[in-house]
Formats: sequence, structure tokens, C-alpha cells
Amino acid sequence: MKLFIIGFMGSGKSLVGKTLSGMLKCDFIDTDKCIENDRKISIGDIFKTKGENYFRHLEQGQINNLESQENGVIATGGGTPCHLNNLELMKNMGQVVYLKTDKNVLFERIKQERFNRPLIKDIPLKDLVKYIEKELNYREPFYSKANLIIEATNLTPEKICQEIIANCY
Repeated sequence: MKLFIIGFMGSGKSLVGKTLSGMLKCDFIDTDKCIENDRKISIGDIFKTKGENYFRHLEQGQINNLESQENGVIATGGGTPCHLNNLELMKNMGQVVYLKTDKNVLFERIKQERFNRPLIKDIPLKDLVKYIEKELNYREPFYSKANLIIEATNLTPEKICQEIIANCY
């Protein structure tokens, strides 16, 4: 089975995905890393040189490429389920798990690395919580269509993985 992990940047998608794939002894795929490896360019540089729309189409292509993947845990970019028909594509291919995380926890996790994240690199620190709040409000209707929603704010990656296994396998 394919299991897609969605959620806002900083929610722990990659960490949980790697942990879960190790527990399940299956492939771990990070769609952002795949795009960077395929294009030989960072996501930040893709945004800078080609723009967000171009990136969103690459993202959809990456999801489509997973059609033939039999099993695996896939961590997506935070905006992936909110663009084109990616959420429906993922749900048709497997299970989708949303790591729901409190905005203040997200802020603490991403504030130091914001310069490496193209969508927030130019946002002053004082405005970052407002940005997170605004984006969560926009994305929540997409995220909430996941097959499983995990309140991940106070859980360790291992506990999250246990919950995913208990509910999806």
C-alpha cells in the first residue's frame, strides 16, 4: 500500500515518513527531494527561476509517477494536496494521513530554517505566525479530506507511526 503524509511545513512529514518506512520495511519517498534530484536544482531555485505554478506542475508529475509504485511511504510538500487535483490522485493511489500540528509549534519548528523555505524566506519573523495562520486556514479544507487525521502536536514520531499503523494497516 502507498501511504501519503500531508501537512504544513514543519509538521514532521519527512521525519515521520522515514521512521514509518523503517518500521514497515518499505520505501520512503520525499516528493520535494525527488523533484530536486530529477531537476538537479533546489526547490528554492525552482521557485526563483520558474515560479510556483511551474513547481506545482512538477509536484503533480511526481505524484503521477508514483502510480506504478506498489508500496511506500510518501512525504509530500505542504502545499501539494491544495493544488491541481493532487489530493484526489493521492487518495486514488493509497491512504492519505494528515499530521495536524498547532500553529505555534509550527512557528517554533520553522522559524530558524525559514531562509531555506521558498514560501516563507522573505517573511519577517514578526509576521510568520500570521502567515502560518492564514495558510492553515486556506489549506485546512484540503488537509481535512485525508483518510486519517492525527493530532500530531504533542506526539513523538514513534507514537504517530504507531497510530498510523493501527489505523491504516
